[in-house]
Amino acid sequence: MRIVYKARDIAEAHIVSGLLHSQDIDNHVNGFYLQGAIGDIGASDFANVQVLDADFVEARQVVTEYERGLYDGRMAEGAQPSPSAQEVESGPMEKGHSEQNSLTNVAASGVRIAVLVSGIILLAMYLLLV
Repeated sequence: MRIVYKARDIAEAHIVSGLLHSQDIDNHVNGFYLQGAIGDIGASDFANVQVLDADFVEARQVVTEYERGLYDGRMAEGAQPSPSAQEVESGPMEKGHSEQNSLTNVAASGVRIAVLVSGIILLAMYLLLV
């Protein structure tokens, strides 16, 4: 199986999954259990949609149409192509831009982990004092 779409959150992953199912493309939403590990911080980038290798090209076309805002072959009123849809058309983004995004994601993950660990430490201290 291959990842055909990395969603911002579990709801978006299930939207894409339903879209693929409507096109008779079997798929699996993966990574949604990881969101609960972070708690109320609003974890993202864990959920993804996977398809069989044989269905990847067809699934990617459907996902690209979803990213562009196409419905029944036409652009939804006021919809703008997402940056990832533009990347498909124009090729990969500049190296510096993608590195900046990955550094931002790493920093956000570090903050989430720090908050989680500090909560665990506070809980342990409370239990020791009680």
